[in-house]
Amino acid sequence: MPQQPPRVRVDHLTFRESGQFAERDVAFAEGDARLEPFRPHAPTLGAFAKTIAARREHPVDRETLTEVLREQYAGYGVEPPEGLAALLDEDTFTVVTAHQASLFLGPLYYVYKILSA
Repeated sequence: MPQQPPRVRVDHLTFRESGQFAERDVAFAEGDARLEPFRPHAPTLGAFAKTIAARREHPVDRETLTEVLREQYAGYGVEPPEGLAALLDEDTFTVVTAHQASLFLGPLYYVYKILSA
């Protein structure tokens, strides 16, 4: 008789329930209407299409961007990532997040940061 895998308990915490985020960050994650003047699109997966469409209205000099990034990597003596060339394609978009110092916040902060991005 095959052995059954152990049952795993999964608990889901909201940003608010975690107790690890400032009220402003929780309000942003929850889509608080008071923050609408500060963001053009809601922080949801469904808003990506609108965000990309809006971004297309403001073209970027992709050749210069790629060249500058390559120079910056060379300045540190490391090879740029393989995917850097993808920035030359007008259908390539990036998601950039800010990084905050996490002294005393522990590893859970990084998990939330990655998942929320």
